[in-house]
Amino acid sequence: MFNDREIVCCQCNLGFVFSAGEQEYFDSRKLSHEPKRCQNCRVLERLRRSGKSTSTAFKTNCADCSQPTILPFQPKDDRQAYCNPCWKRRQDEESKSSPEAANF
Repeated sequence: MFNDREIVCCQCNLGFVFSAGEQEYFDSRKLSHEPKRCQNCRVLERLRRSGKSTSTAFKTNCADCSQPTILPFQPKDDRQAYCNPCWKRRQDEESKSSPEAANF
């Protein structure tokens, strides 16, 4: 039903993938508009809207896919950082493998 689609970010003009999983999530939440911004620009926009400085944003590479990503915080030295899609995937995998996590 859903297929990955390439979209151009309205802020940075770079292409990003609106994945089938994201489309399914949008559909389940009855969200009718597709995203206009890439993940990195969404993080920066959330910081701006909350009144925080974008200088708190931290640029790094995702520990899973190695894609450049922007985080709203600086990760601790001993912790790996993930882009939003990889983090969500890891959370889904963790909740499927841990029955206690599903009960919350």
